[in-house]
Amino acid sequence: MSASLINFEWPTQHQFDLMSSNARLQSLEFGYHDAISSVRCTLSDTNSSPVFAHKGTLHESPKTIAFNANNPVRYIRASETRDCVQQIYFLDQHKNVIDGYDPFSIGNFGREIELRTSEEIVGVYGVVDKRDWLTSFGFITKMRNSAATE
Repeated sequence: MSASLINFEWPTQHQFDLMSSNARLQSLEFGYHDAISSVRCTLSDTNSSPVFAHKGTLHESPKTIAFNANNPVRYIRASETRDCVQQIYFLDQHKNVIDGYDPFSIGNFGREIELRTSEEIVGVYGVVDKRDWLTSFGFITKMRNSAATE
């Protein structure tokens, strides 16, 4: 996806540059309207993104996924169509499901992305307001703090 099409990003580059090296992903909050339609990201330092969502859309099936630093995400698996993500799962190093957002029980399948052992999720980006759902969605990662992984 061209960077010029992205219309939400958190943290921004400036916020990322100011972020503590110990900040970790604490939780993601999701909502659904025909597809994943809203997201909010919270870090362990209590900084939170705004809710990224199409204004005026009713977002159903809210869920908060809490992450544990002792069981890091190594894979992300999601089903996608040309303009949306239907469900998303977060998996550990053995590809066991840590948690997922799948309000219509589509199932744990789809495109799989592997994170390097040295990286972790710290934010989100994508495209909102073209439809009632997020028409593009991705994750911002950083190098894992070595002190936090020992």
